[in-house]
Amino acid sequence: MSLRTRLTLSNVALLSLTLVLLGVLLRGIVARQALMELDRELTVRGQFVQQNFGRGGGPRTAPPGGIDGLPFLQIYDAQGRSRVQSSLAPDPTAIKQTLQTGQPRFTQTDTQRLYTVALRASQGSLAFQTGLPLSRVGQQVRAASQALLTLLPLALILVTGLSLFLTDRSLRPLEAAFERQKRFTADASHELRTPLSIVKTAAELGRTNTGADEESRALFARIEKTADRTASLVTNLLQLARSDSGKLPVSCDTIDLPAFLAEVTDEARLLFPGGATLEIGPCAATLHADPQLLFQLLHNLLTNALRHTTKEGTVTVSATENTVTVADTGTGIAPEHLPHLTERFYRADTARARQGGGTGLGLAICMAIVEAHSGKLTIESTLGTGTIVRAFLPQK
Repeated sequence: MSLRTRLTLSNVALLSLTLVLLGVLLRGIVARQALMELDRELTVRGQFVQQNFGRGGGPRTAPPGGIDGLPFLQIYDAQGRSRVQSSLAPDPTAIKQTLQTGQPRFTQTDTQRLYTVALRASQGSLAFQTGLPLSRVGQQVRAASQALLTLLPLALILVTGLSLFLTDRSLRPLEAAFERQKRFTADASHELRTPLSIVKTAAELGRTNTGADEESRALFARIEKTADRTASLVTNLLQLARSDSGKLPVSCDTIDLPAFLAEVTDEARLLFPGGATLEIGPCAATLHADPQLLFQLLHNLLTNALRHTTKEGTVTVSATENTVTVADTGTGIAPEHLPHLTERFYRADTARARQGGGTGLGLAICMAIVEAHSGKLTIESTLGTGTIVRAFLPQK
């Protein structure tokens, strides 16, 4: 998955989460406002009754529908006797507490929002309790939820568009700089190949010149070796530049694994004569991949393993129908280095890698080759035990 895609998805996820949280917050605000509206209406009823009920002596006889259309639930006297009743169930606890304290109280049942206030009558304290259905709150919350759901598709489209805009704006300078870097690397690598070839040829002629003294021939040999290493570095950089631009050619074919592994290991043995034992483990009959790229992948893994394994150790290469594995009994790699091993020019042991001829690009190229096959490279290692590298190459 590209950086642009990951960043776009992250922005969409973040903005969508923000949208959801705002929706939940808005729904809560609507519910709270609806409940406050009920409380204001109930308070008005309580104040009306306190101001008008029982004037001129004991409590009036209230009609079933209430006073001036205001429905009463209950009116209780201080002895707990019901003076006015309706068919709705009261909250006796709130009535009792209001009679004791004289303070108005809001309470709630599963279906009603209740308000209880104390009244003063000629025969003593009374408690008035009225209520409104909570279904009114539910209706407003459902209406708000329906509105949010209706606007959700439009909001998601706007969020996606905003995410694409933000991603493009943030990545454009980085992509431009990265493109310039890739172009420079490719151009420089290409331009350096010809002068390096000239230097190598001149050094080789000097080394093989029978008229030169021993010291001069040794100097030419060092120049030739340095030119070889530099040419290898330039070739690796050019290959990585092609990989970065998506121009690393992949031409898959069916590979005869036993013969292929034998060829790769024979070449690796020539590079490390007298080194660790190099073995071929169990392998499948065939594997579908680019032969040239797979050869380079295994060559890099094997030379890396042999470079870091003593002559008493063992390096084993094996393969299944979709995975090649290189395991060694070498020095191993510390855990803090493992996440960085496929980074370019990264060396877990800088001094040792330079002495061994490493450039820090081998595993980066292995990763590029595996990714060109849409595969996955994994590295497991334990200090003092060894390292196992697996390259999964999906079969198409």
